[in-house]
Amino acid sequence: MKWSIEHKVLTGFAVALAILAAIGWLAYQSTVSFIHASTQATHSQETITAMEEIFSLTNQAETRQRIYLIDGDERHLVPRRAYIDRIRILLGKVHDATADNPGQQALLSRLNEHIDARLALLEGVLKVRREQGFEQARLKLMTGDGEREMDAIRETVLQLEKGE
Repeated sequence: MKWSIEHKVLTGFAVALAILAAIGWLAYQSTVSFIHASTQATHSQETITAMEEIFSLTNQAETRQRIYLIDGDERHLVPRRAYIDRIRILLGKVHDATADNPGQQALLSRLNEHIDARLALLEGVLKVRREQGFEQARLKLMTGDGEREMDAIRETVLQLEKGE
C-alpha cells in the first residue's frame, strides 16, 4: 500500500497535534501540582508565623507583668490585655488552618491548655501583688510553675511548627 503525499502530511499533522495535546496536558497537570504545593507551603508558613507570634506575645505579656510586679505601675499591664486578645485571635486562625489535621488539632488543644494555665498563674501573681505586696508576689512567682508552663508552651509550639 502506497501512501499519497496528502495522506502522509495529514498523518504527520495528526501525530504532531497529538504530541502537542499531550504536552499541553502535562503542562496543565504540572501547573496544577505547582499551585497546590505553593498553596500548602503558604498555608504552612502562615501557620508557623502565627505560632511564633503566639509564643512571642505570651513572652511579652509575661514581661509586662514582671515589670508591673517590680514597680507596681498599672500602665504596664495595659498592653498585656492586647497581647492576650491577639493570642486568642491567632489561636483561632491556627485552629481553622489545621482543621483537616487531627494531630495538629490535638497539639493546638494542648497549647490552649498551657496558655490558659500560664495566664491563670500570671493572674494569680497579679492578685497577690495587688493584695499582699511585692514580696509575696515574688515568692509566688519563684515557685517555678510559670517556668514549667512556658517550657510546655515552647515545646508544644515547636511540635506544631514541626508538624507543619
